[in-house]
Amino acid sequence: MTAKQRVHLRNSVIGFALVFSAGWLDMLGVRIAISEGLSYITGRGIGMGEALAAGNLPVFTLFSSMVALFMFGSFVGARVHKRFGLWVGLFLSAAAVAIVAGIAAFAGADSEETRVVCKSLIPFAMGCMNSCTSLAGIGRTTHLSGPATDIGINLANGDFGAALYWALRWLGFIFGAFASALIFEFISDNNLPMYISFLIPTLIIAAQAVFVKFVCDTRCN
Repeated sequence: MTAKQRVHLRNSVIGFALVFSAGWLDMLGVRIAISEGLSYITGRGIGMGEALAAGNLPVFTLFSSMVALFMFGSFVGARVHKRFGLWVGLFLSAAAVAIVAGIAAFAGADSEETRVVCKSLIPFAMGCMNSCTSLAGIGRTTHLSGPATDIGINLANGDFGAALYWALRWLGFIFGAFASALIFEFISDNNLPMYISFLIPTLIIAAQAVFVKFVCDTRCN
């Protein structure tokens, strides 16, 4: 396998896992935090416009803060990536989600404290992750419009391998949301602690950080 093929394989594995985690966290935002996704911010723009039209200042402020936190996470991720590399940025993202899991464990997943932390730290974590993966050449890992566009572009250019690469990335989000919904229902039906649902994406993101640090840095580049 050539060096280029190794990097492509690395990006495929990491990208799919991280997009899977973003889909998972988005579903948890719908189920636990604010009945809306938390891993991307396009919908926040629509919400802000609607809130302005309705004169709903609290909702406008909420969505504005989520956008600001996503951007701040992107800023921090870029600085961390530049100085320490991708793996530290991913660990930082995982740590932010782990804090949400910790708050959910102590205060309860349906508590106001958990909802506030979800609305704050998950956008931050996703902004950080998205920034790091973009700078590392893996691409966007928190939303679907970019990969969907890349699928169309590569199909138009006859590059079916690249189209498949982005299609798998796109499907990762769906699979993540699907798995999250199943686990959420299983936890609810069996009266298990809901913080487990946050631990799973935490471990996936942290595992990718370990993979980057101890496998990719020595064998994939």
